[in-house]
Amino acid sequence: TGKVVRTLAPVLQDKHNDPAILILDEAGKFVIPLLSGHEGGANDWASQISELMSAQLVMTTANAYLKPIYSVGMGCERDCPLEYLSELLDQCLTQAGLNIEQIHSISSIDIKADEKNLIALAKKFNKPFVTWNKSDLCTVESQLSIRSDYIFNTVGVYGVAESAALYSAKNETGQTAELVLKKHKNSKATCAIARSYSAAS
Repeated sequence: TGKVVRTLAPVLQDKHNDPAILILDEAGKFVIPLLSGHEGGANDWASQISELMSAQLVMTTANAYLKPIYSVGMGCERDCPLEYLSELLDQCLTQAGLNIEQIHSISSIDIKADEKNLIALAKKFNKPFVTWNKSDLCTVESQLSIRSDYIFNTVGVYGVAESAALYSAKNETGQTAELVLKKHKNSKATCAIARSYSAAS
């Protein structure tokens, strides 16, 4: 692995921009995801390749041995139709490469606690619907991909979907969360997905 790292060193930037890099030994007995295990998909590719080759997968990230917790954050207009919420959620899950069974909860800001179709959406998929006050959501402000002054002036946070997703995932595990899908929207709703990790049971 040392030779590979030295060769790539001049062009490497950070985990968000580096390509997925896999290393195989000459005998094809071991497959190692070296860079961009999560962000670039190297862990998943390595898992698939090792299975095809009947080789040993060697994980190099601690998170590979932890349980991912995914949370969906959503914001919407008052009385948003259920189909707008459901279609947007489906699009976001598809883009993130996830299915609804992997989602721990659907969340929003507390002023949406009585939003009937957010409640209905969570019930449809048998997921908890949780809401957070703006003081909670402001604790993840630095992690938002975009900040909306309009939303801040309206509800007191710079973004509902991303904030709710991040805080929910963080609250569930006690560990820092990260966005796996930045805010997406349609004409009536917004959606984002965050992930944190807990010890696998």
